[in-house]
Amino acid sequence: MSLPDVPSNAPGEELTISPHAVTASDTPDNIIASHAGLLVRDADGDVQNFLESLSVSISAPHGTPCAYEACVAFIGGAEAVQRHLQTPHPKVHQWLTTAHELIAELKLKRGSAFASARLSLRGMRTEHPVWVSFVKRGLDGPKNCAATLLLGCAVLLSMEDDEPIGPGLPKQLSNLKPERAISEAQVSSMLSGEAVDIVGMDEGISALRRQWAKVLKKFGSGQPPSPSTPNERARAQVFSAALNCGASRVAGAASHRLLSDDSFRRACECTRVEVLKDSFRGVLALLVMRTGLSVDVVASMPLISATGTSADFGLDVFQAMVVLDLRVLVPEASQPLPGSLPARYCLEIQLPSIVKEQLQSRLARYPAAKSLEDLYPETLAPDAKSNVFPSQHEIAPTWSRLRYSLGFALRQQGINKLLVALVCGDFGIVPRSKLHYARVSACEFRAVEQIVYKQLGLGESPGIVDLNAPGIGCAVVPTSENVRQHDELLVQAAQVGRPGKAGDLPLLRTFHNAYTALVAWRLSILLALRETQTIELDAGIDPISDTWIPIHDKTTHRDRGFQPVVLGAYAAMTVLLYQQHCRSTAERVARLAGRSTEFSLWCEAVGHRHNVRLLSFVTGTDEIKGVPSRAFVSPAGLTAAVSLGDEGVPYVLAPDVGRKIMENELRIQGARSSDIDAHLRHFMQGQEPSSAFDTSVLSEWVRRIAPAQQRVAMSLFGPPEIGLSKGFIRREAIEGAYK
Repeated sequence: MSLPDVPSNAPGEELTISPHAVTASDTPDNIIASHAGLLVRDADGDVQNFLESLSVSISAPHGTPCAYEACVAFIGGAEAVQRHLQTPHPKVHQWLTTAHELIAELKLKRGSAFASARLSLRGMRTEHPVWVSFVKRGLDGPKNCAATLLLGCAVLLSMEDDEPIGPGLPKQLSNLKPERAISEAQVSSMLSGEAVDIVGMDEGISALRRQWAKVLKKFGSGQPPSPSTPNERARAQVFSAALNCGASRVAGAASHRLLSDDSFRRACECTRVEVLKDSFRGVLALLVMRTGLSVDVVASMPLISATGTSADFGLDVFQAMVVLDLRVLVPEASQPLPGSLPARYCLEIQLPSIVKEQLQSRLARYPAAKSLEDLYPETLAPDAKSNVFPSQHEIAPTWSRLRYSLGFALRQQGINKLLVALVCGDFGIVPRSKLHYARVSACEFRAVEQIVYKQLGLGESPGIVDLNAPGIGCAVVPTSENVRQHDELLVQAAQVGRPGKAGDLPLLRTFHNAYTALVAWRLSILLALRETQTIELDAGIDPISDTWIPIHDKTTHRDRGFQPVVLGAYAAMTVLLYQQHCRSTAERVARLAGRSTEFSLWCEAVGHRHNVRLLSFVTGTDEIKGVPSRAFVSPAGLTAAVSLGDEGVPYVLAPDVGRKIMENELRIQGARSSDIDAHLRHFMQGQEPSSAFDTSVLSEWVRRIAPAQQRVAMSLFGPPEIGLSKGFIRREAIEGAYK
């Protein structure tokens, strides 16, 4: 079967189908409304049912606009799936037949009553990303056979399960956009597990193979799935470790799944001896402890040439480096932003110098080797259930128990859990959400790595740590210099707009908004607030006596409600100065306006700590409105008050920049991993108390985290800024909050 013809438009022009031409006065709403009749009421029931099923699958807007283009995309994807199936599936064939009938019905109607235009996609990408992807593919045609196949897999699985396609599909499709065209032969190689040399597509290929494996289960009719690649096997074990971790291991308790202290010490000694003997078992034991992978996966580890852009699992013998892909833990990672510290979700494990020499010597002896086990042809890899060393103990020292025992030992030494997880591959002991914020520098990682090798008696890893090397984790953590610069710009904007005693109402409003943005910025960082449309902090905070405040800035299906967050001396003084500012502002507004306004009444309530919102902007008509995150992270709002020069600022801040900063700054300040998680409202079974508000637990946590929060404030901000209330609070008290 062939795809139906899709009218094309000239470059730069909107696609229109006569006689309903899209004019400049048409809005997206008008265009969508013109498609409201695309449900083919006089068509056969199967066609109607198919269109309804397709619209649910792709989460189409009301009325199924651009149904023709969506159906074209469906046909292209479904036919691509059928071509790669050994035996065409009857159900897929039936769907394709019905889709062609629908296309025929739409062809009869769209020329006389309906139009399809790229203009109808405007403003729909956020709410209907999958529908937009289908319509664009229908408009543009099947230019990329790999992306077409991925789209076909997704829609067939969705219609079979009667569930909408997930919003991650557009990103997966974008990961299949190579610099050069992909051939059908290359797609077949991707599905079979063969290596395909297409730069920058490893994530897209993995997504396509995962979807194809699901399609084979549903529509393959006995067709065997292609074998997993080494990279997929490693990713699967990394993901499994993150999902299947018991509460006892999260809490740091010993269990039967780990080696006992005596057994672990003996295993470490055996590892040292075997490494010195240049044996396969020695290298395997070392890599099992460092990666957290099973011994069979480690043994079949491919030999690769590691690059700064690749995250494929393997061993680079010349650099003595093992590469392990961590992107499976953070499927929707933020894209790098200007002015952020370089990072990527990839482990680069450096091996000790003695192991490097041995591996290079063996590669010279066996130049045809393709995997680690090929370098040791004289020895077979042990079974995961076999013992690391001979033992008669009931809890045997097996290779499977060795995997996470090193991490348990390092945690007993007080090393941060995140660092332990990265060094030992045990990602179940930290919340996965933490990886959206955390960035571990190469220096931090190498320091713990050297501790491990010294304790194992293997010396150190070779080479000098590059201070500019990408870190591990989140790629949108801003540099400290850019955070300080942004804070200085906000302070400058507030100082420029400060009104004198004879200032009028417009000037007062401008200053209040600038000062509010500064306060919101500083509190959002110190309290690690999430991105929000309105910062909901209570004006009833008592900065004199409150050491913590309750915050609820995220609603989920497992919502824990309000959670305590530390209010250190700097944060408390910031709140106190803002309350005094509002009190003084209320008096001046009432005097200048000659009456009470919504703005003055709200300021009065904040100044007296009533139960109202703490932070609010004011409009030109004295109405108040909430403060969104974007109001203080974007430099666009500073241009009116501060000269940024021709080039502007050299950075872009993430909307939830406070969480990015505090996750990493608190770790650098020496805070416990569990305390950091509590401050950021990250939770997982096994690490939190039964009640976060238990006074005995809460007081200890506040006592530990408050000094670290204070050091972060002193490192990144200047002294607390005074608002309109100059003279109400002694300078000594303000300076004291900064010490």
